[in-house]
Amino acid sequence: MMTYIKANLAAIAASLLDYALFFVLVRWIGATASASTAIGMVCGGVLAFFLGRGWAFQATTGDAGGQVLRYALVWLGNIALSALLVGWLAGWLGVRPLIAGRPGINPLIARVSVGVVMGLTYSYFMQRWFVFPKTAAQNGALPRTHASTSGGAPLNARPPGAPGHD
Repeated sequence: MMTYIKANLAAIAASLLDYALFFVLVRWIGATASASTAIGMVCGGVLAFFLGRGWAFQATTGDAGGQVLRYALVWLGNIALSALLVGWLAGWLGVRPLIAGRPGINPLIARVSVGVVMGLTYSYFMQRWFVFPKTAAQNGALPRTHASTSGGAPLNARPPGAPGHD
């Protein structure tokens, strides 16, 4: 449970950085909303990776290159799925930009709602089981095939006689 809490605190920190950069870049620097979104999301994603790797999942001994690649795949999947869900939710709620004379719900409601749900579900579980899988096994969250992870066969080794065993 502590890993879940830490991972979500890391996600909150990354989101705060994302939105703060967006605001500063648009409001004070005069950058476009698209460029500001991209910069904020990249910086937030980098922060989330390092907080997840070093603090939430304590996976600093793993293969950093592989973790970065897996994290990038999960992150791109999160962006794609979030975009689809925000579009669906906005259409379902009748969300429209706030334009004078046209009532509507601010589209930020759809984005934040989807972001919270995705963070609590998809992002956490994909990081736990795919990006940092060895850490999950070491914390007792995955079944082990051997009594100890400090020696002997690797965690993914099959017992003798199992299908696929050499």
